[in-house]
Amino acid sequence: NQTYFGYDSDNATFTDAFDLDGNNPAVYGFFDFSFDGTKDVDGNNLADDLGDHTGILNYSSIINLSISDPRDIAAARDLGGGQFAQGDGSNIEAVIALQNDTNSFSLGDFGFTGRVEDIFTDVVSFVGNAKATSKASLDIAETNHTIAANQRDQISSVNIDEEFTDMIQFQKAFEAAARLIRVASDLLDQIVNVI
Repeated sequence: NQTYFGYDSDNATFTDAFDLDGNNPAVYGFFDFSFDGTKDVDGNNLADDLGDHTGILNYSSIINLSISDPRDIAAARDLGGGQFAQGDGSNIEAVIALQNDTNSFSLGDFGFTGRVEDIFTDVVSFVGNAKATSKASLDIAETNHTIAANQRDQISSVNIDEEFTDMIQFQKAFEAAARLIRVASDLLDQIVNVI
């Protein structure tokens, strides 16, 4: 954006680019965004950092192209004293030259140094890889959850057939033990009677 605003002839200040009607560019140059608050908080006619606006969490959903008429493109630069030459395209040439400049960019875990279009390509790749990694992690977590739930169910579930078979065996063993005790009691009674 600073390049688009242009330096004046003494290279000291911004906002010295002009459109065909002699107007300076809007505060955010080619772009603007819908916002109820103040866009240029300090009033210096330079764009404030986007993160400085209270209440905006996502600029990409509210940003739009602000120029609809080619006459509004600030193609010329100040020659000194607020003067510009008709047909001067030095400001746009400076903007076009930016595509070959090396810039550094970082956001969170992502960092890159290179040309603007290379930064765009790397950002798209970074986001795509992050999405793929997150999807793979989610799939693995869901599979692990399913396996753990199945193992839990195998350990804690009751097999009714096995339990019924075990109950019959224990019942038969109890009946056999009770008969043995009764026989032993009868024998003891008979021995006592004989004596």
